[in-house]
Amino acid sequence: MTDFQKFMKAFHVYNLDKRIIEIRFLHGFHGIASGYFNNPEEAFNEVGKYWRDYTSYFTLQGLNEDIMARNPNKLKIGTHMTSDGDVKYYLFIHVDIDPVRPSGIQATDEEAKGAYKRAKEVIDFLHTTADFPMPIVVFSGNGTTLDYRFETPVPTSKENIDLMKSFLETLAMLFSDNVADIDRKVYNPARIIKLPGTISAKGTHTEDRPYRYSRIIEEGDVNIGVTISQFQEIASIGKEIK
Repeated sequence: MTDFQKFMKAFHVYNLDKRIIEIRFLHGFHGIASGYFNNPEEAFNEVGKYWRDYTSYFTLQGLNEDIMARNPNKLKIGTHMTSDGDVKYYLFIHVDIDPVRPSGIQATDEEAKGAYKRAKEVIDFLHTTADFPMPIVVFSGNGTTLDYRFETPVPTSKENIDLMKSFLETLAMLFSDNVADIDRKVYNPARIIKLPGTISAKGTHTEDRPYRYSRIIEEGDVNIGVTISQFQEIASIGKEIK
């Protein structure tokens, strides 16, 4: 599969070709480079030459279309980037399962496998407990991420933001330990996530802690989304634990 095909696959799986996203590069530039894109071919022409060498990220949720005017279909250093107030809707909830290790370094193969095993446990728990469908499963280059589609776009109200926070806190209470950790902080609407196909390059590349490329493992169930009531069911378990 060519770089262009990998890039287009990510756009297809996340329905990015149907909406505006910000793509952002945090490392490898003289500052943070970002831009807003609404055309996948134009996006690849602009960012394709960088995304295998530098870690790239994108906005997961539904943005206010007016912010496209900030920096349309090109990368720029020092431009205004997406804030929570620029996000109209949740389209996904992002679950980030990372292997426990010192910060700033890549995971070993065994650490990465431990995070993947934990991700499968989370998938089974959510399906068994609240009938969650199969999410988009991505190997991040170190850990495993799960992106669950919402049945319909969910407004980014304080009530819904608090619910997403409680949902992730519940999963963290149930599944985080000294092997793998579920990030409690990725509930905010403007959160950026790694673009599948991009490199993960923390610290120095070594034989036991190599740089790796992220990739989509499972495209998930495109026909079934998660409802607010299903998230509430999981969040209620966290309240009982507390």
